[in-house]
Amino acid sequence: MPAVWQDWGVWPRRRTLVRALPWALGVLLLVGIAIPNLTSATHCGNGIAARSTLHIVAIAQQQFRDAALIDVDGDGCGEFGSFLELSGAVELRGRDRVLNPPVLSGTFRSLNARGDVSRSGYLFRVYLLAEGGVWVPADPLPDDIATDAAETAFLCYAWPMKYGTSGKSTYVVDQTGTVLHTDDPRYSGVLVPAPGSAAGAGAALVAGIGADGNEWVVGSGER
Repeated sequence: MPAVWQDWGVWPRRRTLVRALPWALGVLLLVGIAIPNLTSATHCGNGIAARSTLHIVAIAQQQFRDAALIDVDGDGCGEFGSFLELSGAVELRGRDRVLNPPVLSGTFRSLNARGDVSRSGYLFRVYLLAEGGVWVPADPLPDDIATDAAETAFLCYAWPMKYGTSGKSTYVVDQTGTVLHTDDPRYSGVLVPAPGSAAGAGAALVAGIGADGNEWVVGSGER
């Protein structure tokens, strides 16, 4: 009889390992299932939060414009604003006062160098039309905002801080409250390229192929 068989102390340990093996395999199987599900849940939760934030921005923009809080050309028609204007962080265009009370919370005063707000795994940026019909970031406020165009249209984009980790869908809302989304790994973190007119927005967003070549559609986006 081999010596190892005669070492009775080995067998209890081996029996323990054998008995534990199905349990360990079960744990590994559950982990393998749970991690993708957890990632999907994170995407879904962040996507819901992003769409909710876009709706908040759209409502705030509508209230802001309807109250004519900015009316640079004095025609009685209000204009849409930037995050910093809407949150009361800077003086309103054409006025020497800040908005008090603001229509957006103080969290929209914290911007990165490109004028983006970060919330729930997503970055947000407002665009207004400049002279020549080009969409430009509203924060920090550029000098060439087209007054008449700012009375009629704005865009606000939301995209993942890290594509595939914090989310996958990129969202956009306009002055009608329409929200479209697309899935593109280029839209991740500090954007290159910036979205701008990616959704092909004219007077209002329309589902279909955007200027970036992606299909922009209505719906929840994340799965």
